[in-house]
Amino acid sequence: SYYIDDTAIGYDILKEVEKRIGEVCKDAVVIYSIDETHDIGLIDILPRIATKIDALEYLREKLGFVKKEVIYSGDSGNDILPLTCGYRAIVVRNAIQDIKDKVIEIAKEKEIKDKIYIAKGKKNLNGYYVSGILEGLIHYNIIDDI
Repeated sequence: SYYIDDTAIGYDILKEVEKRIGEVCKDAVVIYSIDETHDIGLIDILPRIATKIDALEYLREKLGFVKKEVIYSGDSGNDILPLTCGYRAIVVRNAIQDIKDKVIEIAKEKEIKDKIYIAKGKKNLNGYYVSGILEGLIHYNIIDDI
Protein backbone atom coordinates (compact mmCIF):
# COMPACT_ATOMS: atom_id res chain seq x y z
CA SER A 1 0.00 0.00 0.00
CA TYR A 2 0.93 3.61 -0.54
CA TYR A 3 -0.08 5.95 2.27
CA ILE A 4 -2.06 9.18 2.09
CA ASP A 5 -1.83 11.35 5.18
CA ASP A 6 -4.86 13.50 4.34
CA THR A 7 -7.92 11.27 3.81
CA ALA A 8 -9.97 14.32 2.76
CA ILE A 9 -8.15 14.31 -0.59
CA GLY A 10 -7.87 10.53 -0.94
CA TYR A 11 -10.40 10.19 -3.76
CA ASP A 12 -8.77 13.05 -5.68
CA ILE A 13 -5.42 11.31 -5.40
CA LEU A 14 -7.05 8.02 -6.42
CA LYS A 15 -8.35 9.60 -9.64
CA GLU A 16 -4.92 11.01 -10.47
CA VAL A 17 -3.17 7.69 -9.75
CA GLU A 18 -5.76 5.82 -11.85
CA LYS A 19 -5.15 8.24 -14.72
CA ARG A 20 -1.37 7.90 -14.57
CA ILE A 21 -1.37 4.13 -14.13
CA GLY A 22 -3.91 3.82 -16.95
CA GLU A 23 -1.55 5.65 -19.30
CA VAL A 24 1.16 3.02 -18.86
CA CYS A 25 -0.70 -0.14 -17.84
CA LYS A 26 -4.21 -1.15 -18.89
CA ASP A 27 -4.11 -4.34 -16.81
CA ALA A 28 -3.95 -2.70 -13.38
CA VAL A 29 -6.60 -1.61 -10.94
CA VAL A 30 -6.13 1.08 -8.30
CA ILE A 31 -8.00 0.68 -5.03
CA TYR A 32 -8.40 3.29 -2.29
CA SER A 33 -9.32 2.49 1.29
CA ILE A 34 -9.01 4.14 4.68
CA ASP A 35 -7.37 2.73 7.78
CA GLU A 36 -9.77 4.22 10.34
CA THR A 37 -7.56 3.13 13.25
CA HIS A 38 -4.67 5.30 12.06
CA ASP A 39 -6.73 7.78 9.98
CA ILE A 40 -4.65 7.31 6.85
CA GLY A 41 -5.60 6.59 3.28
CA LEU A 42 -4.24 3.54 1.47
CA ILE A 43 -3.72 3.19 -2.27
CA ASP A 44 -3.15 -0.29 -3.66
CA ILE A 45 -2.17 -1.03 -7.25
CA LEU A 46 -3.01 -4.57 -8.29
CA PRO A 47 -3.04 -6.60 -11.48
CA ARG A 48 -6.60 -6.55 -12.80
CA ILE A 49 -6.80 -10.32 -12.28
CA ALA A 50 -5.82 -10.10 -8.59
CA THR A 51 -8.80 -8.26 -7.13
CA LYS A 52 -11.33 -9.49 -4.59
CA ILE A 53 -13.82 -9.85 -7.44
CA ASP A 54 -11.50 -12.27 -9.23
CA ALA A 55 -10.99 -14.29 -6.05
CA LEU A 56 -14.74 -14.33 -5.43
CA GLU A 57 -15.51 -15.39 -8.99
CA TYR A 58 -12.86 -18.11 -8.87
CA LEU A 59 -14.28 -19.57 -5.66
CA ARG A 60 -17.86 -19.26 -6.85
CA GLU A 61 -17.10 -21.13 -10.06
CA LYS A 62 -14.85 -23.70 -8.34
CA LEU A 63 -17.57 -24.48 -5.78
CA GLY A 64 -20.33 -24.53 -8.40
CA PHE A 65 -22.44 -21.69 -7.03
CA VAL A 66 -24.51 -19.40 -9.20
CA LYS A 67 -24.26 -15.65 -8.62
CA LYS A 68 -27.60 -15.40 -6.80
CA GLU A 69 -26.35 -17.89 -4.18
CA VAL A 70 -23.49 -15.64 -3.08
CA ILE A 71 -23.64 -12.74 -0.64
CA TYR A 72 -20.62 -10.47 -0.19
CA SER A 73 -20.05 -8.36 2.91
CA GLY A 74 -17.56 -5.57 3.42
CA ASP A 75 -16.71 -2.30 5.10
CA SER A 76 -13.79 -0.61 3.34
CA GLY A 77 -12.58 0.85 0.08
CA ASN A 78 -11.07 -2.40 -1.08
CA ASP A 79 -14.57 -3.91 -0.83
CA ILE A 80 -16.27 -1.38 -3.12
CA LEU A 81 -15.69 -3.37 -6.33
CA PRO A 82 -17.07 -6.68 -5.03
CA LEU A 83 -19.90 -4.92 -3.18
CA THR A 84 -21.03 -3.37 -6.47
CA CYS A 85 -20.39 -6.16 -8.97
CA GLY A 86 -23.92 -7.56 -8.91
CA TYR A 87 -23.89 -10.01 -6.02
CA ARG A 88 -26.24 -9.45 -3.12
CA ALA A 89 -24.15 -7.36 -0.76
CA ILE A 90 -24.06 -6.25 2.85
CA VAL A 91 -22.25 -3.09 3.93
CA VAL A 92 -21.75 -3.39 7.67
CA ARG A 93 -22.48 -0.43 9.91
CA ASN A 94 -18.83 0.17 10.85
CA ALA A 95 -18.06 1.19 7.25
CA ILE A 96 -17.34 4.91 7.10
CA GLN A 97 -20.03 7.06 5.50
CA ASP A 98 -17.88 7.74 2.40
CA ILE A 99 -17.82 4.01 1.64
CA LYS A 100 -21.58 3.66 2.13
CA ASP A 101 -22.20 6.68 -0.12
CA LYS A 102 -19.83 5.40 -2.82
CA VAL A 103 -21.42 1.93 -2.82
CA ILE A 104 -24.92 3.44 -3.13
CA GLU A 105 -23.76 5.83 -5.89
CA ILE A 106 -22.24 3.00 -7.95
CA ALA A 107 -25.22 0.72 -7.28
CA LYS A 108 -27.58 3.43 -8.58
CA GLU A 109 -25.45 3.87 -11.72
CA LYS A 110 -25.45 0.11 -12.32
CA GLU A 111 -29.14 -0.19 -11.37
CA ILE A 112 -28.39 -2.79 -8.70
CA LYS A 113 -29.43 -0.81 -5.63
CA ASP A 114 -31.86 -3.60 -4.71
CA LYS A 115 -28.85 -5.89 -4.23
CA ILE A 116 -27.22 -3.66 -1.61
CA TYR A 117 -28.13 -3.75 2.07
CA ILE A 118 -26.65 -1.19 4.46
CA ALA A 119 -26.71 -2.51 8.04
CA LYS A 120 -28.24 -0.03 10.48
CA GLY A 121 -28.65 -2.00 13.69
CA LYS A 122 -32.01 -3.59 14.41
CA LYS A 123 -33.51 -5.26 17.45
CA ASN A 124 -30.73 -7.20 19.22
CA LEU A 125 -28.15 -6.44 16.52
CA ASN A 126 -26.04 -3.28 16.44
CA GLY A 127 -25.08 -3.64 12.75
CA TYR A 128 -21.33 -3.56 13.36
CA TYR A 129 -19.02 -6.28 12.03
CA VAL A 130 -20.58 -9.77 12.26
CA SER A 131 -23.76 -8.27 13.70
CA GLY A 132 -24.15 -6.37 10.42
CA ILE A 133 -23.63 -9.57 8.46
CA LEU A 134 -26.33 -11.32 10.51
CA GLU A 135 -28.64 -8.34 9.97
CA GLY A 136 -28.04 -8.57 6.23
CA LEU A 137 -28.66 -12.32 6.19
CA ILE A 138 -32.00 -11.67 7.91
CA HIS A 139 -32.75 -8.98 5.32
CA TYR A 140 -32.08 -11.46 2.50
CA ASN A 141 -34.18 -14.15 4.27
CA ILE A 142 -31.20 -16.48 4.62
CA ILE A 143 -31.68 -16.82 8.37
CA ASP A 144 -34.64 -16.19 10.64
CA ASP A 145 -34.96 -13.02 12.67
CA ILE A 146 -32.91 -13.09 15.86
